[in-house]
Amino acid sequence: MVTTDASGNASFDVTLQVATTLGELITATATDPEGNTSEFSRRTILTNPPIANAGGPYFVEEGKEVTLDASASRDPDGDPLTFAWDLDGDGDFDDAVGPTPTVLWSKLLALGIGDDGTYPVSVRVTDNKEGVAEALTVLTVLNVAPSVGADEATVTVDESQTATNTGTFSDPGLDTVSLAASIDTIVDCGSGTWSWSFVTSDGPDQSQVVTITATDSDGDSTETTFDLVVNNVAPTATANAFTTDQATARTGNVITDDTGNGVDSDPAGANDPLTISSFTAPSNGAVIVNADGSFSYTPDTTFVGTDSFTYTITDGDGGSATATVTITVAPAAPGSILTVPDTCRGGTALLITGTSGNDTIVVEPGATTSTLKVTFNGVATTQPKPSGRIIVTGGDGDDNIQIAGAISNMVWLYGDAGNDRLNAGNGGSLLIGGDGNDQLLGGGDRDVMIGGNGADSLVGNSNDDILVAGFTTMDSRSVAGHEEFWCHVLKEWNSGNDFATRVQNLRGGASGLLPKVVDDVFADDIDFLNGSAGNDWLLLRAGEDRLAGQTEAVNYY
Repeated sequence: MVTTDASGNASFDVTLQVATTLGELITATATDPEGNTSEFSRRTILTNPPIANAGGPYFVEEGKEVTLDASASRDPDGDPLTFAWDLDGDGDFDDAVGPTPTVLWSKLLALGIGDDGTYPVSVRVTDNKEGVAEALTVLTVLNVAPSVGADEATVTVDESQTATNTGTFSDPGLDTVSLAASIDTIVDCGSGTWSWSFVTSDGPDQSQVVTITATDSDGDSTETTFDLVVNNVAPTATANAFTTDQATARTGNVITDDTGNGVDSDPAGANDPLTISSFTAPSNGAVIVNADGSFSYTPDTTFVGTDSFTYTITDGDGGSATATVTITVAPAAPGSILTVPDTCRGGTALLITGTSGNDTIVVEPGATTSTLKVTFNGVATTQPKPSGRIIVTGGDGDDNIQIAGAISNMVWLYGDAGNDRLNAGNGGSLLIGGDGNDQLLGGGDRDVMIGGNGADSLVGNSNDDILVAGFTTMDSRSVAGHEEFWCHVLKEWNSGNDFATRVQNLRGGASGLLPKVVDDVFADDIDFLNGSAGNDWLLLRAGEDRLAGQTEAVNYY
């Protein structure tokens, strides 16, 4: 039953109870209440809907593009198909078109597909007769480790300087990236850049390969490396100046003592401890320098003035430095009598120092065999008998220095300025008159006597003696600074060699006596040389100085 509207029109559906074939003509008859009839017919063409196939499942690495493929979709009727894709799951098929679209990573990011995981992908297939079909698959995004790079392949600095480097990093996905360095700290500067710094302290020990690691929030990481070269810097050695008294040892430490120029140092500090690698000998004494810089300097017994030695420190890494140590040796106090080390003979020496006035100094045996009686300007004292030399310096003034004949110690007597009288004992002795008109009298052993500047009288007495009318470059009117030389001369002169051999040994070579004679030392006042008994060697000026006594060798200048 169909009801018409006021205009007599009506709409209706026809349901067939039997199957029809494609193109069959269907006729229907309509009858109104009055019995009127009307027929109509329609030829209907039936179609089959398409069959959609979304392909997949798909896999794509972060940062890469993906190509979808719905080409396996088909239409049973052979109709052409159109394709539309929904990638973000919003139900709208507006994210890509075509059977095999390529979707860039930037597009995926825009659709919210930026991190690893699985996402639904749908395709809608439509034929030209409005037939529609849809299919669903999945897209799996695979995590990709971040990338990291360093701007400098090699960073070179000196120890104690700050090493720096910079670089970049990135992650193709939406991951958070953390940075780490194998040594010290690294800073994320933002915008995909980083900076690294390291305060060095010890080269080359801290030279190494530095690794920078970038790790994303999914746990994947990437490394880059660069070379860190830390150069060793040589230490600094500073000059030191010390003081001591005559015949008195001086100790200290050349590395850690600060005498005005600072201590020795190395940029690496405690990482490069300084040690002594070598040192030189001083000219007028002896020194021992230990590895830790501690030293002990002993001046020659008769030396006063400035002495020096050098030392070299090393930091253990090939760096070294050299500095000079200066030691000023002050003379013993005037009027002093001291027992000091004997650097010539070994053992001990008795050191007697005169004043600037006219002194009378007498040394004779003491009350016991282990003592001496010393009378200094009328004041007698008892002193221990030394195992080595007796050394007396008169100082300025007209001095009278007498060593008793019973004294067998080697005696070194210096008159200094003034008209002095020097009388040796019974040991091999060195007598130097100095400036002024001096009288030098040898003892019973082999003596060396040097008159100095002025009209001098030298008497060798018994045994073999060397008498020099003037002075030599090796005494300069005193022995200070040349003790080792005179020790050599006296040792040879008092040796067991015969007279001719002793003269030859002292005459020849750089250590000989004659090469050390000053050219014009004999151009002074008239000197009187008397070798007396024994074989004597006299050095004097021809036509000026007077010669007497028994002699075996005479050299005129």
